[in-house]
Amino acid sequence: MRYRVSKDAQRDLDEIFLYWARRAGLRVADRLIDSITERFWVLGEHPDAGKPSEDFAPGVRCFPAGKYLVYYRKTRRGTDILHIFHGARTRSAPSRKRVRAGEDQNWRHAKKERVLMRQALKGRATPHTDARGCGP
Repeated sequence: MRYRVSKDAQRDLDEIFLYWARRAGLRVADRLIDSITERFWVLGEHPDAGKPSEDFAPGVRCFPAGKYLVYYRKTRRGTDILHIFHGARTRSAPSRKRVRAGEDQNWRHAKKERVLMRQALKGRATPHTDARGCGP
């Protein structure tokens, strides 16, 4: 099956990346995002793998990705990845008004900053490693 990443989930990934890039460095942030997004394929192939999370919204399930939780919904076309939250965060649904009211501008800036950080990381990769610092 296939999966689709929503704008909200992409925004969550951007925020996670920026937080960890500032706190621990670009390579750590990049590896963390990779480890989270690797779970998307699993959810696309096995959409019933997660636990039901009806308190979030009807039909939503939750699957762990390290210390983060991936919220998703099974659809006819595959799996829709809805949100990614840290496991310590309260599990109530996010405020859509908050996102539409002003965080859209911040999200666009954060996404651009993430792209620039990744480009900088790739520029520092040695010939014997890829952009994440992994060997051949």
